[in-house]
Amino acid sequence: MDEQPATPASNPETNSAPPKEALASVPTSWPGAFGLYKYSRDAVRFNFWVVVSIWLAEVVVNAILRTLLKDAGDAIGYLVSALASVGYTLVFVASVRRQKVSFGDILSKSLSFWMKMIGLLILLTVTIILSLIPLLIPFFIIAPRLVLAMYFLIDQDMGVIESFKASWNTTHGYTLRILGIFGAALAMGLIAVSIIGIPFAIYFLIMYSGVFAVVYELLGKGQPKVAAAPEAATPAAPAV
Repeated sequence: MDEQPATPASNPETNSAPPKEALASVPTSWPGAFGLYKYSRDAVRFNFWVVVSIWLAEVVVNAILRTLLKDAGDAIGYLVSALASVGYTLVFVASVRRQKVSFGDILSKSLSFWMKMIGLLILLTVTIILSLIPLLIPFFIIAPRLVLAMYFLIDQDMGVIESFKASWNTTHGYTLRILGIFGAALAMGLIAVSIIGIPFAIYFLIMYSGVFAVVYELLGKGQPKVAAAPEAATPAAPAV
């Protein structure tokens, strides 16, 4: 499988130093799985309390649903988690672009994408389950190609199938590198094997949770929402 280098992001203002808040929050070339950590960390920190608010709201609502509705609460909780996924996607993209947001802003915007996110998550879940059937091998090829689907769905307001395809096409040539991100997250999680390491593992994994927003911005920003259809040639008007 051929790996292709990332296309460097253009920076037309190289002759002037931008203010601190406007500093580039994505690398200009692929820095490696662990090299992406600092960019993800900065994104998570930028709107940290909004991220925490989304997580707390998801945990509290799901706990109430399970207490009141038992098994039915778990099913409804899937819908709540889908809404939270929209929220995380919105806040991480905003943070990578150094845009401050509020929990209220994120909630109101999330509602308009909720149904589409549910459809996408169902499609992704079915695809991943099917990829696990033939000896796991397709999973390691397919899963990395789909990690950006929700970013295209939300950021570019694509449809479910369209965002699925956009992620697949955009990540072409980056399968091994994205697998490296999974490996880096696993390595951070393994720190928790000792009691002392648990808080460090939690911290690193939280700060690494924005990594795919960074990858999306590096690989996917500027992709057209829909490929323009070729226009029919217009016959030239006869000379007068």
